Amino acid sequence: MEQPKSPILNFLNKKLVKVSLTILGIMLIVVFSLGYILSGPQDKERVILNIDTSPLIQDYWTKQEKENVVFITTFVQKIMNDHDFEYVRKEYADSPYKQHNRNIADGIEGVVQSMEESTETFMNFTYDVKEVYVDGDYVTFHSHATGSVLDRGNPNKGLNIYDTWKVKDGKIVEHWDAIQGIDTKTRFMMFLVGGDLKNDNGLF
Repeated sequence: MEQPKSPILNFLNKKLVKVSLTILGIMLIVVFSLGYILSGPQDKERVILNIDTSPLIQDYWTKQEKENVVFITTFVQKIMNDHDFEYVRKEYADSPYKQHNRNIADGIEGVVQSMEESTETFMNFTYDVKEVYVDGDYVTFHSHATGSVLDRGNPNKGLNIYDTWKVKDGKIVEHWDAIQGIDTKTRFMMFLVGGDLKNDNGLF
C-alpha cells in the first residue's frame, strides 16, 4: 500500500516547481531581450561624424576655458566617434580619470575598455555634441549618442547624455555623467547593465 506523502514534501515539491518555472522565465526574458537589443539597424560600414564645437564657444569664456573645451573635444572625438582607442591610451595615459559612472572602471583604461565593448556591437556608436558648458576646470557636453548611422539626428532614438569632465594641467582628472535612454530599446538595455558596479567612487 502506497504511503501518503508528507505535507512538508508536498510543499517543497510545489516550491521547487515554482522556482524552476521562475528561473526558466528569467532565462527566456534574457534571451529574447538580448535578441531585441541586438536587432534593429545594422550598419554595413563605418561612417565617422566629426565634432565641431567652434560655433558653441562663447566670447566671455577665458582663454583657459576655451583651451579646456578644445582639449575635451579632441578626447571625445577620438574615443566616441573615431574609436581610436590606441591613440587615447597613448595620449591620455597620465590622466587620473576618476570615474563616477559606476558601470565603468577607474582610469583611462576603464573608459576605453567600455567603449571597445560597445563598439563590438555598435560599430557606428557616435556622440553628436549639442551644447557645451564650461566653468573653470569643468567642461560639460550635452550630447545625442546613437549606435547606428540610421539613427543619427533622430531625436526619438539613442541616448541623451550629459558628461562633465574636470581638466587640470592638461589632464582629465575626473568624470561624471547622466544618461537617459530615449527609445524603448536603449532604456531596456540600460536597465540590464545598470547593476554592474565597477568602481567605488560614488555618483557625486
